[in-house]
Order: sequence, then structure tokens, then C-alpha cells
Amino acid sequence: ADANTLDDYEEGTWTPALKFGGNSVSMTYSIQSGAYTKIGNRVLYSFFFVLTAKGSSTGAVTIEGLPFAVPAGYLGYSAMSLRLQNISFADTPSGATVANTTSLDLRETSNAGVQSTLTESNFADDSYVIGSGQYRI
Repeated sequence: ADANTLDDYEEGTWTPALKFGGNSVSMTYSIQSGAYTKIGNRVLYSFFFVLTAKGSSTGAVTIEGLPFAVPAGYLGYSAMSLRLQNISFADTPSGATVANTTSLDLRETSNAGVQSTLTESNFADDSYVIGSGQYRI
């Protein structure tokens, strides 16, 4: 076959699920949507959610439900672009894929370069997140 022929292309949707410590007890959304395009070994994703209640779960923030698992090793990690509202953070928010999962990790980095995980205490009942990125599978 011709090396320039596109033989692996897929489009679809996914449902981003916000979790605190791996749980989402009593969490509700007004909007919760995601889309992806897979081209060969690359997955391009986007998502948007708006909370109406953050619920009672506690712990580190993850966004789960990516359409394909992120592989193990360095090639699995990939940063994402974010827009946040009604979420507190120190200086710079960031997000990245998590190896061996279908999850994204949200963090904050201070101007001193200290990185820490966002938790439920950073979120409000009406927080929203828009994100996009890509990763290799």
C-alpha cells in the first residue's frame, strides 16, 4: 500500500467525567460533552463541562473517560490546553494525560515552580472546564 494513504481514521464522542479522589458522589452537570478524532496513532480530543453541583467527594482532580487508553511510558504523557472558570489555582493551571489510564490530571504551578494537584477545594458548584489536547496511543 502507498505510505501516504490514510488507513486509520475515526471520529467520535466521549463523556468527560470529573472525579475527586476517584469519585463523583452527588456531582451534577448542565453540560458534559467531548469529541475526538483518531488518526493513526494520534488521538486529538476536546471536552467541555459545566457543573451545577460539585458533590461531596474529596481528593485529587481527574477528568476520566478518554476514548483510548494512554500507554505506559514517557510517550503517553501529553499536556493539554485549558480554559477554567470558577476554579481557584496558584498562578498557572495545567493538565496532562495519565499513563495506563483513560484519565487527565489537573494541577497548578506556583511562580516559584512548585507543582501541586488541584482538589475539590479548588472547585465551586458552578465551575466549568474547556480543554483540548492530543496524545499518542
